[in-house]
Amino acid sequence: MAVLGVAIAVRGLNLWLASRLPVAEYQFHWAESDMATSWAWSGRILSGDVLGRDPPHQYTSWMREWAPLETWERWWGGRTVFHQAPLYAYALAGMRLVAGDGFWGFGVCQAMLGVANVALVYLLAARLFGGAAPAVAALGAAVYGPFLLHETLVLRDTLGVTVSLLLLWRLAGCDDARPLRWLMAGWLFALAVLAREATLVFGPFVALWIARRYGRHPRALATVALGFAAGVAVGLAPLVARNLAVGAPLFSHTTRGIEAFVYGNAADSAMIGVTLPAAAHSILEQADGRLGAAVRLTLATYHGDWRRLAGNELFKLRAIFAAYEPMDNVDWYYFADRSPLLRFSLRFEWALALGLVGLCLDRRQAARHRLLRYFLLASVGALMYSTIVGRYRLPAVAVLLVYAGATVCWMAREAAARRWKRAAFVGLAVVGVAAASTGLLRSVERRQRYRADEFVLAGDVYYRHGQAERAFEELRAGLDTAYGGPDQQTLPAGYHSLVITFARLAHELGRDADAATALERVAATHPADGQLERVIGFVYRDGLGRGEEAEKHFTRARALEAP
Repeated sequence: MAVLGVAIAVRGLNLWLASRLPVAEYQFHWAESDMATSWAWSGRILSGDVLGRDPPHQYTSWMREWAPLETWERWWGGRTVFHQAPLYAYALAGMRLVAGDGFWGFGVCQAMLGVANVALVYLLAARLFGGAAPAVAALGAAVYGPFLLHETLVLRDTLGVTVSLLLLWRLAGCDDARPLRWLMAGWLFALAVLAREATLVFGPFVALWIARRYGRHPRALATVALGFAAGVAVGLAPLVARNLAVGAPLFSHTTRGIEAFVYGNAADSAMIGVTLPAAAHSILEQADGRLGAAVRLTLATYHGDWRRLAGNELFKLRAIFAAYEPMDNVDWYYFADRSPLLRFSLRFEWALALGLVGLCLDRRQAARHRLLRYFLLASVGALMYSTIVGRYRLPAVAVLLVYAGATVCWMAREAAARRWKRAAFVGLAVVGVAAASTGLLRSVERRQRYRADEFVLAGDVYYRHGQAERAFEELRAGLDTAYGGPDQQTLPAGYHSLVITFARLAHELGRDADAATALERVAATHPADGQLERVIGFVYRDGLGRGEEAEKHFTRARALEAP
């Protein structure tokens, strides 16, 4: 109960801190994000389209440049196919129905899911370990930073952790062949699939786990397999019925399969985050909604250079175990800078280190705990399918925290028994793994730690609320985060929009001199950026009336932009 009290208190503070940030407002309307799509989808459900006859699909600015919406719908398999696994949209609609449309209403509901996740980590650890390990594991879940951040966002990841833990807890409790237990486990598996598509990768591992447990007892194996399959059928029945009613493919529940593979595996893929490979457009056009063709065309981008493919996959594997949090909808580092709770929360590298060491310490029980090891393997496989994004690791982290609790308790027992060398050796191993995780993508983190989006969005919120000076300071802070180095002589993608917005606001506030100083500082670290030089020229000419100085920058811009 004490751990749950900590979890509740931490989440109350987390919600209060998040409510004071602009994201509490803009996440519901930022059209380029999954958050706004989920919010619109849940609103469509509340307005009466419960079956999803006209489900909303994300259609961002870059998607408009590539193809009309009708073409995208054809690639997705039809307009009526759910954009992504649908459970979260319906859960979010339920939250809004009960708690209203404000940030605090949905935030409290998701915080309750977060507390439930802490309880489920405790219950799952209690299935496997005795003593204080379950409480320590739950305490780790209560203060794990990425859990806390995503509980304040309209993203499906918190629910994905909940259903994954429920499934594992139920499976770990199936210690005999009674069919009702396996029926419930199968139903929870279907629920997990409807919450996150990656659960499908866990399916073969569940089948293998069942076969290894009951393979020598054919009658029990048949009972378990039929019970589990029946549960899956019951869980997926509403989806199948809905698809029949609206004319969608029978078992379709997401449009993400083809795009995820292409974006994460093309030869020129960034492999982390959301940078789109140049080859993706032509692959999607030629594949025309066929997964097999998309896989073949994606692999063809390597032109037989399989060593490059192996190198890309190895990079993704490193990214899975790296401390760096690759971003898509939100930038962890931006919010950690602004929330003292997130700044001092438990980070991935320590959860990973304690969890991996716990897996090694638990090797004598490896057979009995094989289910969780299979889940971790399936999680790695699912992550390798697409680009690596930090939030996609959250269900696996929940399992690692179970073993982290075991590691901490093992070290405490060894220290209490005065076996200092053994405790110190394991402690050093934990520190070593955490340090290795921190160093795996250090150069990538240095280049991609920040982006312009959060600063521009926050500045817009401040400006609309009459806080123009605060908006100015937010944008200026964003300028200082633009990575510059020998490999980045121009502003990173997205920062030009920030520069233009900053210059316009500075002129409106009569702070052109401050803008010129800030922009000159940025230009010094990005000396090959002609567009930036042109904006500085406008600031000097139109804001400060210094035509001669402006012409120097215009001349430099023309030289840099010359073919």
